[in-house]
Amino acid sequence: MPADHPLLHRKNVILSPHIAGLTKESQARIACLVAEEVLKVLEGKKSMLVVNEEET
Repeated sequence: MPADHPLLHRKNVILSPHIAGLTKESQARIACLVAEEVLKVLEGKKSMLVVNEEET
């Protein structure tokens, strides 16, 4: 967010960083998901994590 963003100057707004992905549990879930997707690709299947499909 730019330093001059209007929300930064509002008295009725509280901003905080998003840290939900930093728990041990979420990191374990992410690791399992990525491992499963790597296995799919190695088996010649399509990964749901592809974001640049036109280049693959």
